Amino acid sequence: MGIAAKLKTLVASAIHWFFFLVPASIIYGLYFFAGPIPAAVTFVCGTLHFLIVILFPGEKTERIRPILKVNDMAFTKKSVMVIGAGPAGVASCKELSEAGHDVVCFDASSRLGGTFANYFWPGGHLTSSPYVTAFSDFEPARTKEGNERFTHHSAEEYVEYLNKYCRHYGVKDVFQFQHKVLHVKENEDGKIMADVKNLETGKTTVEGPFDHIAVCSGAFHTTLKPKFKGLETFPGQLLHSRDFVASATKTTVDEAFKDCSGKRVVSIGLGESMADVLGIITTKISKPTTYAACAVRKGALIIPRIAHTGQVADFHSTRLRHAIPKRIRNMAVNLNLTLTPRRNAKAIARFDLMDKLPSKGVTYVKSTKSGFFLPAVEQGKLFIKPALDRIEGKTVHYVDGTKSEDIDVIIYGTGYDVPNFPFIDENSFKTSTGEKIMDPHSVPIDRLFRMYNPELGDKVAYLGLGIRPLVGSIPSSAEMQARVLAMVVSGKRELPSKPAMKERIMKLKKFASMESAEFIEQWFLYVNWIPFMDMMAREIGCIPRSYWMLTRPVLYLKLIFSPVTTFQYRLIGHGAKPKLANDIVFRVPTGTNVRDNVFFASVHYTLSLYRWPRDTLEAIFYALGSLVPKSSKMD
Repeated sequence: MGIAAKLKTLVASAIHWFFFLVPASIIYGLYFFAGPIPAAVTFVCGTLHFLIVILFPGEKTERIRPILKVNDMAFTKKSVMVIGAGPAGVASCKELSEAGHDVVCFDASSRLGGTFANYFWPGGHLTSSPYVTAFSDFEPARTKEGNERFTHHSAEEYVEYLNKYCRHYGVKDVFQFQHKVLHVKENEDGKIMADVKNLETGKTTVEGPFDHIAVCSGAFHTTLKPKFKGLETFPGQLLHSRDFVASATKTTVDEAFKDCSGKRVVSIGLGESMADVLGIITTKISKPTTYAACAVRKGALIIPRIAHTGQVADFHSTRLRHAIPKRIRNMAVNLNLTLTPRRNAKAIARFDLMDKLPSKGVTYVKSTKSGFFLPAVEQGKLFIKPALDRIEGKTVHYVDGTKSEDIDVIIYGTGYDVPNFPFIDENSFKTSTGEKIMDPHSVPIDRLFRMYNPELGDKVAYLGLGIRPLVGSIPSSAEMQARVLAMVVSGKRELPSKPAMKERIMKLKKFASMESAEFIEQWFLYVNWIPFMDMMAREIGCIPRSYWMLTRPVLYLKLIFSPVTTFQYRLIGHGAKPKLANDIVFRVPTGTNVRDNVFFASVHYTLSLYRWPRDTLEAIFYALGSLVPKSSKMD
């Protein structure tokens, strides 16, 4: 390490530890200038505020009060159709079956697992680690030695996890594979009927009647392929990252990526799939690309699966770290990035991409949780380029004036469009007053909890769509939705009136737009992972309790400093499995080092010393307001 790098490391460490002195200086200043009583009051109240606030990350709008009407003693057995057997569909079938409902799940593919079973390239690995991806009541498989498996599952290993989950909870029989739902409509009695085609026999049958349907058909279907000036002149092959998927488990890497073998390739975009694809075609296939470049328009937040500490990177997603207001956390992270030494080509490429993010919004953008392409950059096999400007024949021009010549293949790594649902008959569904519903295909952010369209009420629920987290995992968020779904279907939770639903939706939509629209084009498909799951947990009644700081202080500290997993939502409340949850919460290691924990805690504690008077008054007024009777009238 050179002198400059050592100096940067020393300065970074000094700044981290300096913040530890800030709250102590504030308390001492109060003691010196105002006396012991104001200092003591501020210390005690600030400490309590700090301990309460860090348990629940997110802005005030995200930490909103529950909206569902509670009736825990209610239960009405229903018939439910689930469409799609990916993680969201699996979780829905299990929760609904466990609640006592009649459930059937139709899936057009031949295997359980959705995208992971049918649309993944050979040898591909998940970008979230096993405990962050796992469902809250089923621990990931351990190693042969009996130890916890913290490193990332391959797609096949995760599919096996889903199959074991279904066998464990006895729901394998509810799935009907190679059955495609063609048409869903509401009959005159208000029941739901479905035309379902058996893809093996070609026979179509009418299934139903159902009381509810859960649409879990996945978000990764309609590929986005932007048009570029001169694209029509390109004589080579145009591909999308989805084109490399392999539904057959015996397909080899060379077979899946044969279209790039020995070719000169340019890719557009650098999401998680593209990051993996670039690493494979440049270094892993038997005949790698002879040239590869990646055009990145607005930079990228690259988070390798494994951090420099050797630990899985998503173990840094702790309540302590994410409870800091995002704008302050963004400043802190950018300061840290500025002071981090860039020792090799991989580090230079990674941090250069971060420097190009809009307004340096590191904590606001979607992350690319894969650094699989970085070795190719270091070896000179992959070149990171700015935005694509135009195409002239086999030459690709970039906005900085550089170009890539003799290109054979262009790969779109530009993601997917908003999913639609052509099988839903928009003319048959009606409101409770008999009015026809014209748009059951709403954008996810226009639904309550990204699930319920106010016009459709609780008859149709969408799960696993529009809940892609900036950090975290989709399956864990989808499971929380499934738990809400089962309670709504059972009658233990009741949707509010249509106006109340729309008001809540608009409030959260406005917040999401203000926070993310500048940084993410499809901001309406993303969520802040921990606040979103906490929101679901409040509705279920399984949110960790703030009073545990007094009654269960060791557990409380573990929840704050350890990575968030859904097991934290099985400690208490509906569906609690406290023995399993408590055991796993204590076995999952602390995710952030001591220096960073001290830094984040010090920043948070300093904010609490200033904020506790205001927040205390707001809490008092909230408590007084909750005593006022409210109308329980529902539409």
